[in-house]
Amino acid sequence: MSDEGKMEQEKADGVRRRCRTVGFALQAEMNHFHRRREVNFREMMQAYLRQQITFYQHVGQQLERYPLLPVHYPLIPTQCTLPPNSFTMHTTL
Repeated sequence: MSDEGKMEQEKADGVRRRCRTVGFALQAEMNHFHRRREVNFREMMQAYLRQQITFYQHVGQQLERYPLLPVHYPLIPTQCTLPPNSFTMHTTL
């Protein structure tokens, strides 16, 4: 602007200095924001993973305490142990 004669050189230099100062302050704020975001994200992920570990440990304890299938019931019966004629109806006349 001083080249065009619209502003004195001294005032133009002052404007440039203030613009640089504002630019540096803005850059510092952005750097600080990004560092805090990284720290916050890391802390959030650590807390999330700790809660996941606790949850699945609790699930494991519940499964140990209350199994889905009792031990005395086999998954596939190997042999039928019903006595012969156990379902026959007896009638007396």
